[in-house]
Amino acid sequence: MQGGENVRYTPAVDLWASGVILFVLLGGYPPFYDESEPALFALIRKGDYQFDDPVWNTISDRCLVVCWYCSSIL
Repeated sequence: MQGGENVRYTPAVDLWASGVILFVLLGGYPPFYDESEPALFALIRKGDYQFDDPVWNTISDRCLVVCWYCSSIL
């Protein structure tokens, strides 16, 4: 994603990235995916991801809440 002069990177960015990493570690796949880079960035900006894969049925609700909270902080 492109930053600009008015873009400020705060600790929230690190928290969001931690949520994305946690999603990958727990689910085994990235929360955002598209073959097209612009479409992928649009998904990331929109924050559109789901916990609909069966793998999430084995993850505790507490872990899901932490993962959701961190990756939706921005």
